[in-house]
This record gives sequence, C-alpha cells and structure tokens, in this order.
Amino acid sequence: MWGIEVARRVSEKHGLEVEFRIDTESGFFTTFDSTGMDDEQLINETMKRVDAINEAREMFFNKEFENEFLVSRGIKVK
Repeated sequence: MWGIEVARRVSEKHGLEVEFRIDTESGFFTTFDSTGMDDEQLINETMKRVDAINEAREMFFNKEFENEFLVSRGIKVK
C-alpha cells in the first residue's frame, strides 16, 4: 500500500508515470517512448526518470513518511 502511494506522489510531482512492482529490484518502475527523440532528449527523459525513481526509493524507505501515511489511513503504528 505504501509503495503504491509513493509511486503516485512521485508521478504527480514529476509529471510521469512511476509504478510500484514487487518483482523489480528497486520496487519502482517507469518507461517512456523514445521514438523520434534525439540524443539530448533521450538523455533528459532518462535522467528525469532516474531522479524520480531515486526519490521514490528514498521516500519508500523513510519510516517517518510511511508512518504518517499509515496514520492518515487509520492504521496504528508502533
């Protein structure tokens, strides 16, 4: 539940689609269509997604953010 929320927040912030998947190494995944892009556009889009995935990982492993989210859903945390 928290991974999905993190993906939603990062997607909104960066204006792209980030997904949370259990079967990937980092848990977060994103793609884009590079058809017709020149090298500079390709690098920019790739780095945009690298930044978003890094932010998602940091947020996902931040217990304070996770606990805040859980409490907002009425779930008690220890």
